[in-house]
Amino acid sequence: MSSTKARIYDDCLEHESAIWEYVEQLGDQRIKNYETGKIEDLDLIIPILNSIANEIERYREYIREVKNE
Repeated sequence: MSSTKARIYDDCLEHESAIWEYVEQLGDQRIKNYETGKIEDLDLIIPILNSIANEIERYREYIREVKNE
């Protein structure tokens, strides 16, 4: 049970780290958008938001799988 618990903890941490990386990218892009002042640059945020949503969905699926084991 202990190794299972550790594996789940590590897997969750990986998902959370991936989400956090995208959140940091989002903040960096927002700052760039502010600095350039170009409203059309806001479109550059969309792919980052999509990546966050995709990673959240992967994390959600992982949790469902773990619960069904």
